[in-house]
Amino acid sequence: FATGEKDAVVFQAMEGAALMIFADVSSSMTYYPDNLEYSKGFIRDVVVSLLVSSAHQMMSPVGLVLFSDKVERVFPPQSGEYALHILNQFLSEEPRTEGAATALSCIKNDAIGFQESMICIVSDFQDENINKSWLAGLTGTELDLIPIIIRDPLEKISFPKGAQLFCDNPETGEKLPLYISRRDFALMREEADRHYEKVCELFCALRAEPVILDTADIND
Repeated sequence: FATGEKDAVVFQAMEGAALMIFADVSSSMTYYPDNLEYSKGFIRDVVVSLLVSSAHQMMSPVGLVLFSDKVERVFPPQSGEYALHILNQFLSEEPRTEGAATALSCIKNDAIGFQESMICIVSDFQDENINKSWLAGLTGTELDLIPIIIRDPLEKISFPKGAQLFCDNPETGEKLPLYISRRDFALMREEADRHYEKVCELFCALRAEPVILDTADIND
């Protein structure tokens, strides 16, 4: 600018394509307050926080749907400071969904209703009926879809001598000991691998390459 000239830069929130985040809050999204590094729920929280913060920085509309075997809460997409309101509500008032399974069928109407948006589904996809769900009937052009698969961090750990676990009975509060041998744990991991192979095949058929996470490390 010439000497003495002034200019102003005006930032305006965009009203174009929104980012819709579908976050799984079912009971399989484990959360261990004393061992966050092993918590699927904590990885989900980090992912949602990064996505919402990115949308806020880009001044893009962002919305959030919390689901388990039903839709728990819906924040319609808006732009501006609303994004921080969504994040604060999500991190402070997460619904209690003990005993609730993951059922992707419950988000069909909301996902299709926001099909003009970029859609991120953050879940462990522990839905036995996923290959029979509405997702299996889509074509690769119907949704701008990014699946974010959260796998259990404990799957990376080796138990050469097996493991003694203590399971809480939610009705009585009693802790029940359970021994898992090295072979049992290997079989569990193989079964998990087979399930996620099917999940990835489904999304690849939709041209939606999944992001797979098993760590809460932000750099990773």
